[in-house]
Amino acid sequence: MACRRQFRAGDTMTDKELWTLYQANKQTVAEIAAIAGKSPSTVKRRLRGIDIRWEQPSLEGTNGFVHLDVTYWGRNWGMLLALDDATCRPL
Repeated sequence: MACRRQFRAGDTMTDKELWTLYQANKQTVAEIAAIAGKSPSTVKRRLRGIDIRWEQPSLEGTNGFVHLDVTYWGRNWGMLLALDDATCRPL
């Protein structure tokens, strides 16, 4: 008797694509789940496992300002955004 479920090996979306949808395109977990054809719990698990290393670019000029903004999710998790005032580029 068939269970009528389809099982596929591997993921159809890379970690970088998933992170871009979530972080840069501001998609919700539910929206990403619909796009990827995965359950929201699978999307959450994959997002928790993403480890993208970031390298800080140098500031333009010598007398620049840095704008900082921090958002926290719980006590031990957050994201810091730093912008170069001269170029408006994220650091």
